[in-house]
Amino acid sequence: MNSLQKIQIGLKALRYKLFKVRAPLLVSLSATGRCNLKCPYCYINVYSREPVEPSGEELKKYIDDFYALGTRIFFLQGGEPLMRKDIVEIAGYIKKKGGYVSVSTNGTIHPSIAHLKGIIDHIEFSLDGSPEINDKTRGGGVFAKIMQAAGIAREQGIKFHFHSVLNVHNCEEAQIRFIADLARQHGTFFTACFATSSGYENNQVFTRLVSDEKQKTTYRLLLRMKKEGAPVGMSVYALEHALGWPIPYNVIGDKDNLPTCYKERCLHGRLTAWFDHEGWMYPCTLAFGREGFRENIRELGVKEAWRRLSKIKCIDCGIATDITSIFNLRFESLIDILLKKKY
Repeated sequence: MNSLQKIQIGLKALRYKLFKVRAPLLVSLSATGRCNLKCPYCYINVYSREPVEPSGEELKKYIDDFYALGTRIFFLQGGEPLMRKDIVEIAGYIKKKGGYVSVSTNGTIHPSIAHLKGIIDHIEFSLDGSPEINDKTRGGGVFAKIMQAAGIAREQGIKFHFHSVLNVHNCEEAQIRFIADLARQHGTFFTACFATSSGYENNQVFTRLVSDEKQKTTYRLLLRMKKEGAPVGMSVYALEHALGWPIPYNVIGDKDNLPTCYKERCLHGRLTAWFDHEGWMYPCTLAFGREGFRENIRELGVKEAWRRLSKIKCIDCGIATDITSIFNLRFESLIDILLKKKY
């Protein structure tokens, strides 16, 4: 992403901050509903749904439409996006338009990674802990494959980081420090969030295995590690926000269940959108599978679906993410992006 594009994004974020003019600056595209793993916390629940995916031409049309609305940051997700035979072509299409491209992958499908060199800007590898713990939720032999994938990315000079979904198996200090040490060894950083409770039943059952107090204990640990200099990718601001979440973590905050003094913070659905492989547009991952939080792109088109998504009135959630704070132009989160360059 060049300096001009960064300035353009900053100005559009400022325009929302001052005048509430919406634009989907960042869009996550679920490029496929297929996945070769069956993680129990999957917020999109792809393994029990139809493994459909938009055609290449359909996906390119959506990319064009989002770009016309102001999107400059594209996350390619799934399912497992590298299961698409044309994923390199799709990523290249975004890059030729001048967009920033990040791919989120489970790291088990290697052939496409080397071909992404010079096309994508970043890879996010899903990693949940030591070999034993990681493979307990993600499947046997997956840890070794992730390490192979990270090795390929390093050889090709592709920037990457690890992302951990915190859950009942890996939210202990030993596991989190293991991930931090691994990230340091690879010269990168890691991000983490607790398995979020979306609208899918499988996900809700699994996420409720970790108590709110345990989540707060874990956020205290991450905050302490961050201040110690560990390669924790979330900013102090994001971690303090998650630690101070005033209602249960599996509840989306709105004006009726949050304290009256709580100010609107979240910009999902205002400056971001999540595209589901079946054609639904959501404001965020917590909204997946929830009837009142989505619009159908195939029926309405991208522009109209985005317009109608403005009716979503949620205010915030307890996830430690910097996406919304960056677009809120929070100084702490903007500086944290610059500091990540040292890892």
